[in-house]
Parts: sequence; structure tokens; C-alpha cells
Amino acid sequence: MIRKLIISAKAPKGTLTLLGNYYDKKSRKNLHLVENGKRVITEMEYDDYTKQFDILLTDAATYTLEYDDANKNESAVVDFYLNHPLCSNVNHTNPNLVSPLFTVVMQHMIVENEISSMNENLDTAIKCLSLSFDEKHDLAFALGIDARGLTHKELVSRLVGPNLTGDAIKQKHVFDHYYDSLETDRKVKVYVTKAITTGIIQQENGYYRVGGRTLGSQERDVIDMCNSDKDFFYGFIVPEVDKVVNVPNEKLNDLAETDITNVVTEKLEGVRKIRAKKNAIIDKLIV
Repeated sequence: MIRKLIISAKAPKGTLTLLGNYYDKKSRKNLHLVENGKRVITEMEYDDYTKQFDILLTDAATYTLEYDDANKNESAVVDFYLNHPLCSNVNHTNPNLVSPLFTVVMQHMIVENEISSMNENLDTAIKCLSLSFDEKHDLAFALGIDARGLTHKELVSRLVGPNLTGDAIKQKHVFDHYYDSLETDRKVKVYVTKAITTGIIQQENGYYRVGGRTLGSQERDVIDMCNSDKDFFYGFIVPEVDKVVNVPNEKLNDLAETDITNVVTEKLEGVRKIRAKKNAIIDKLIV
């Protein structure tokens, strides 16, 4: 398939030269770019009659390479740039990197990453929407949101967001831990967050404390303490939190099941459009 690679200099002004040769640590060979940038050869193949291909970029100009990823020689050229000591790429670890003066952009990887990110965000949104009102209420606290007084619709807006930019999406690692954890672990996480949010557990001089007892410097320390000391958790934390944070009032549950269904349907339709656009790009254009 025909792809496109773009190389740009990080310096906005001036002239930079990307030399078509370097020592590759992986193959332990000196590599040269020849034939107008279409082929990579080793030091053994290079002679005085061979012309090396260098890239000269002036004032933020870019160099574009169109290549066929099924062609071995052309793919070798791509690898040459990705592993050049002066080139960096966000999706590739360069073992030869010395100074990232140039940026290599793979157009098709941008599209693939966007689709992958959209799929992950959509998956989180659907999981979040599948939770009950009470579960969303607890999830909000687990994410550091004071959910007291929030309606069901307000919770969905905070957790998912109108454009999949809600707290559950932005803190996906916290959401995944909450969603996949055992009921007991989930309860401890929620109650600890509620206790911190409501001021039952206070942070003083960098440490969480309650009733003269030091629980640790991180929220994770407090959770571990509650997991190890069940008497402290169920005998103090749970009843104290329940005094100030009630189960959400059913009158605040203003989101009908059809509303949730419509939200999910709209998001799925958006994903279908993006996928269709991606397929059109890949099938008909140079990416």
C-alpha cells in the first residue's frame, strides 16, 4: 500500500542538513542512502562512484517521501529515517538517537492512533453509561468529583462529557481500576475518596491524617491502610462518611434508559463515520 512519510526540522528558521549516512547500532553497519533516496546500502557496497542522498531543509520546509510498504527496498528507507541519529518519531523508539533535530511523521499512524483512541474512549463511555445511578455516584467520588447533589444527567455530563472528554475518559486508568476491581476494593476506594473530599480525612504537611493518626502521604497509602485495618475502615471511616454523604436521592435520577440509549447510539454513529472516513483515506489516497 502506498504510504506517506514527512520529515521536518524542529528549528523554525535556518538551514539543517540530514546526512544520508550513519552507523546503525542494531545491525552494526554503516548505512548509506543512495539513488535519490530510494535505496539503502551498507559500507561494503558504497564506493567513490556512488552518490549519497542528503536532505537539506530551509526555514521549516518539509521533505515528503511516498513509498510502498510492500516494497522491501522502500521500507528499508523508512527504517533508515526512523532510526537516524537525528530523527525522532512519537510511535518509534530510536536506538541510534543522539539529537532529535528532525521529526518523522507517519501519516497513516496518525489516523490509526486516532481510531484506536476513539475506540478506547467509546468503550469507557459505554461501560460508564451502563452503570446504575448509584454506581455512577460512587464512581464520581472515585474520580475525585464531589457528587453530592448532582443529578443523573449532570453525572453523565461530568463522567462522559458531550464529546467523550469527561473525567471517566480523561482518568481512564482510574475508571478501569474501579470498573474491574472487586466489590470490596471498590468500596474502600470510594469511601476513602469521600472521606478526603468531605474533610473527614485531612491532609496536613503532606500527610493524610485523621484523629491524630497518620495514614500516609498518598491516597494509595490511605486505601492500603483501610484494606489492612478493617476495624478502622468499617468501624470509623464508613459510618463517618455515611453521616455526611447520603445515597443519592431518587428525585435526582432524571435520566431515563431511552436517554442513555440515544447517547450511545449517537456516539456509535460518530465512530462509524470516522471509520468510513479512515477507510476512504486508506483505500483512495496516499497516507
